[in-house]
Amino acid sequence: MTARARGDRQPRALIVALLGAFMLLCSVYNVSFPPFEGNDEVAHFLVADWYATHGTLPDLARAPSYEAAQPPLYHAIAALAMASIDRSDFASAYRPNPDIGGGYYISTLPTPETTRAQPAGSVLALRLGRSASSLFGAIAVALTSSIAWLLFRRRDVTLLATALMAFNPKFIHISSTMNNDVAVSAMAALAVWLAAPLMKPMR
Repeated sequence: MTARARGDRQPRALIVALLGAFMLLCSVYNVSFPPFEGNDEVAHFLVADWYATHGTLPDLARAPSYEAAQPPLYHAIAALAMASIDRSDFASAYRPNPDIGGGYYISTLPTPETTRAQPAGSVLALRLGRSASSLFGAIAVALTSSIAWLLFRRRDVTLLATALMAFNPKFIHISSTMNNDVAVSAMAALAVWLAAPLMKPMR
């Protein structure tokens, strides 16, 4: 029986609601998770800072961090989000924890910049840069929804796939810190979405 015969229609309004809930959760994670505590977050911040400052690909001979050789899309978009913010306080805002390891995994120590109620400077730039991850996360969720619809043409399967992606705690987490892993997820979802029409919809 076809989707039309069953009366199934792509549940666009519910998908938009799920995307809205996902972005809201990302915002909560963004402001709740301590600055520079994300996996490799400082390294990604420094690369985005390079793009925002110089507007060019990093010079690998004096690379800002070990993430400098990564493809530029994620860091360029993060740089656009944070370019207007003065980030000159980074040296005082970021204080690495010398005692990390041995069962203690807090990678940064509190500073006046990271603990103030209203973020400013590098901390505000980081929060805005994290929004680039949320954007890529939302793209991945939306594409997952579209892939499910293209393959199954069923509202229940489409909504289930969308919800599983949108409410996966780890995916929300990586979509709320500065890292390009979530951009890889979005590009992988795009590749599958482009290939999905080649497959016969599953009845």
